[in-house]
Amino acid sequence: MQTEPSPKSGIVLPALRARMGDWWYYVATMTFADVARFVKRVRDIREPKELKTWIQRELRPERTKQIADYLRSQPQRFFNAIVVGVYGGEPEWLPVTVGESLTVKDVTLGERQTQSFGLIRLTGNEEMFAVDGQHRVEGIKEAVREQPGLGGEEQVVIFVAHKTSPEGRQRTRRLFSTLNKYAKPVSQSELVALSEDDAFAIVTRRLIDEFPGLGPDFVPLLPSTNIPVGEKKCVTSVVGLYELTKLVSPPDIRKERKRHETGPPSADMIGAIYRESESFWNALKRH
Repeated sequence: MQTEPSPKSGIVLPALRARMGDWWYYVATMTFADVARFVKRVRDIREPKELKTWIQRELRPERTKQIADYLRSQPQRFFNAIVVGVYGGEPEWLPVTVGESLTVKDVTLGERQTQSFGLIRLTGNEEMFAVDGQHRVEGIKEAVREQPGLGGEEQVVIFVAHKTSPEGRQRTRRLFSTLNKYAKPVSQSELVALSEDDAFAIVTRRLIDEFPGLGPDFVPLLPSTNIPVGEKKCVTSVVGLYELTKLVSPPDIRKERKRHETGPPSADMIGAIYRESESFWNALKRH
């Protein structure tokens, strides 16, 4: 894998400045093209090996491809913020003063409202790496390479300062572990209940809504496939029905299961999966 070329010039980004604990951080937006250009893999930055060992998660190519496919195919695409560590160069905060409104007279602005807005000027010599969101960054890069028109789309980025001193490394280590310790992923049952991209999740919800005998009383929203010992009424759980829906779907759809999990799904595809599931449950009832 070749190292990405170093940026040749800087960039100015609109941003908000904020504080939490002893961290000052900056919430900015970058275009996809700028994310691809400036935010490097940890292994590609000019930092002692220690940083690369303790902060680099193993990048999974299949996850990167999944994200790139999502960006290219989903019109309603959206990501939460990526946390980016910055060091080196001469990043500069340029505050923009906000004064009292000439038209809105009943709003009183305090120090926080008047001094939190500004611009971040990066020289292009900074080293930037994703503290949180490495797969999203690599997915953006792959999507922009394959579909350059996506380069103008915008991503929220939270910049934090990383220092190469022992204390600085300790702070960034703590930030990395905190982000990954306290940001709990959505459970599988919640994903099935909410996803509008996963065709199997959509069909699972439709079965619960429409198929006699698979209503909420018989298919409860439990966190896993396991049915509690004291539960005497239900047939399966939402996750169990979801997994079964994948198993009994038409063979051509099963062969490309991952693609149908990430979407976007078509009405024809959802109809085909539903009809197959409906046939299975009707056969089970008959026999």
